[in-house]
Amino acid sequence: MINYLFYILFSILILSSLVAGIISIFENEKRASLIFFGISLCVFGFMLIIRYLPKDLAYHTILTSMVIIILLFILFTFPIPRTKQIRVYQPADRIDERNIMFSRAALTPKTNSFDKFYSNRPDLKPIDDNWRKNPGLLGNQSKYYDLFRYTAAESSFQIIAENRKQQFFKAADPKKSIDINALQKYLNPKNSPQIVRC
Repeated sequence: MINYLFYILFSILILSSLVAGIISIFENEKRASLIFFGISLCVFGFMLIIRYLPKDLAYHTILTSMVIIILLFILFTFPIPRTKQIRVYQPADRIDERNIMFSRAALTPKTNSFDKFYSNRPDLKPIDDNWRKNPGLLGNQSKYYDLFRYTAAESSFQIIAENRKQQFFKAADPKKSIDINALQKYLNPKNSPQIVRC
């Protein structure tokens, strides 16, 4: 009985490996196909070796191999429940985004926001004034200036700036009371004159 179960189980393993290898060939996965074909050859070779072993040794080898395969099947098929601790990180300090270089670059001289920021952070003003003297990445006086590339990049920034202005809209009108029956009649295709049936 054990022998029949052994050959059935290992035959299924060989066939499944061959099928997986063929599918891997069609999917252009050469490494996976070689692995599956190698598994099928190893299993087939193991079955041949079992046939030439002494009866008692073959019986114990078959029993051990079947137990190992069943345990591996259970191990890789059914998940092992385990608790996972999730640590929630609470930052001790908050980052002031006004101190970021890009926020400082967006400040316009001789404006209230400009004067207010550097009155609170006077240590950053000499540093920022130093790089403000340079032409900038998209300036026409920069070292690698190119009219088309730089203008295209500048236009993309301008589009983003213009779209940012459109993110604030007026509040919607107050909620209106509607007749539910009239709404259902409007949404019903049979009663709606706007829908043309083909």
